[in-house]
Amino acid sequence: KNFSPLLVAVNLNWPNPSMDYLLTHTFVIKMKDLNMTSIKTYAYATALLSSVYMISTETNAAVDYTNLNFNNWIDEGAATVAFNGYTYEKVSTMKFTNVATVNGVAIDATITASAMSGSGAGAWGGFRGNYAVGSAAPRGDIAFHYYGAKAGPTLVNLNLKFFVGGTSFTQSKSLDSFRLMMYDVDGEAAQDEFATAYMADGLYGYQRGTLMTATQNSDNVRFKGPGADQSETDTDGAFLLYYANTSSVNILMESMLDSGTNNPVFSALDGDQSMTMTGTFTTLAEVPTPGAAALLGLAGAICGRRRRN
Repeated sequence: KNFSPLLVAVNLNWPNPSMDYLLTHTFVIKMKDLNMTSIKTYAYATALLSSVYMISTETNAAVDYTNLNFNNWIDEGAATVAFNGYTYEKVSTMKFTNVATVNGVAIDATITASAMSGSGAGAWGGFRGNYAVGSAAPRGDIAFHYYGAKAGPTLVNLNLKFFVGGTSFTQSKSLDSFRLMMYDVDGEAAQDEFATAYMADGLYGYQRGTLMTATQNSDNVRFKGPGADQSETDTDGAFLLYYANTSSVNILMESMLDSGTNNPVFSALDGDQSMTMTGTFTTLAEVPTPGAAALLGLAGAICGRRRRN
């Protein structure tokens, strides 16, 4: 009987049950109650268990997101640069301790900027931990900047990784569910800004500001800013990314400069959505994930087997 909530979800929504439905309807599944004669392989059962994001006795429970606070960064003694009134460390990797606590386990993190690429690529500017928009705003964000040297595209990939705290950033740690808000991805009259997030990293949904555009491709979602300067606190230059069951996230940043030289590009990441924003985000848009595919595939196998029995 422990499969009944799952079977009801499948029967009501098959063949395309929504990810929102699966995330907000929790399933109680106990290993001892699985009937292995009704499932072809143990691997299918493992896939099912790894695809369920929450285990609860209640339905319609809210997703318990892990809030990330990037206020404790490790000073590597690197050179610093001034940008827009703030000091940035001229490093390609910044390390953070105690960004969250999950079930009593401290979580550390790193963020790494790849080498700059593209025909217009200029210099990497650096990271700033514990960033805030103004002195009164909540802190704990990661700010970064880079430069387009000349007309053409400039690209830099950002890789955010999570680790078990106190392991010197050697033991990776997967987080069940968290959100990232990227803001100030706007652009200018002669410059467009883009950001690309990937399904393979556990991305299962997103929200965007009204003037932001999002193009959903087979393996990623590409965001484009409005092409005009926006306030850092305006949702028109921001978007929210929803992730599950991952220890590593990649976001490809891109600036397309039509004309000019040495054009600075700034953006920032908020891991706990503590900053007050002006404007609204669109409703949650779902994207397919490998975990969802495994869940639905196993559910279909179970339903088919039960019907034959």
